[in-house]
Amino acid sequence: MFADLHAPYHHKDALKFLAALKAKYEPTRVFSLGDELDNHAMSFWPTDIKLPNATTELKQGRAVMQEVAALFPVLECVDSNHTSRLYRAGKQAGIPKELLVSYENALGVMDYDWTWERDITIKLNGAYVKLIHNGGTNLLNSSRRNGCSLVAAHHHTFQSLTYWATPADKRAYALQVGSLINHNSPAFNYSVGQIAKPLLGCAVILDGKPKLIEMNLRPSGRWDRKIN
Repeated sequence: MFADLHAPYHHKDALKFLAALKAKYEPTRVFSLGDELDNHAMSFWPTDIKLPNATTELKQGRAVMQEVAALFPVLECVDSNHTSRLYRAGKQAGIPKELLVSYENALGVMDYDWTWERDITIKLNGAYVKLIHNGGTNLLNSSRRNGCSLVAAHHHTFQSLTYWATPADKRAYALQVGSLINHNSPAFNYSVGQIAKPLLGCAVILDGKPKLIEMNLRPSGRWDRKIN
């Protein structure tokens, strides 16, 4: 499971990191927890003039999605605030969703088996695990409210795994996977003044047990090529 690439403003080693994880773990199912594209130029907030216009940004983002699709031709995705900007902009302009292109078309992955759902629930070892994009700032409470294990992304500065016991004395968890962004991109200038910095990485579930995978960086800012 990975999230928050925000292409084309992803970390330059993000795809190498994902390729290494695929080679090591040979996943049977792969999930994206959202924000595959950044769509900065279509933001409802002021955009950075140093960055490309919407047309160029989309072209660059689609090129990245082709690389991701080469790694993961089958990908299950959840809806998210950045990738859905096209539809929210259309809604604001009064354009029916039926007149807008699909996610597959927008990302340029029509030739691959990529799907999007508002959320995804899977069953592992008899227990339910729900995958969403934004679980709020207190994912543990959100997991408890859902009554099952919860996996989420969206908050770039959080990466955590917390266990709790359900009323039926079952072990459940709240898992925040981290992001894969290039924090130095002007696309993220809104967070320049924040003390908290992004935590890069993703997660896997092995035999029903979750594991955080950190993308550790050298002082140069490049991935150290190690998988914990």
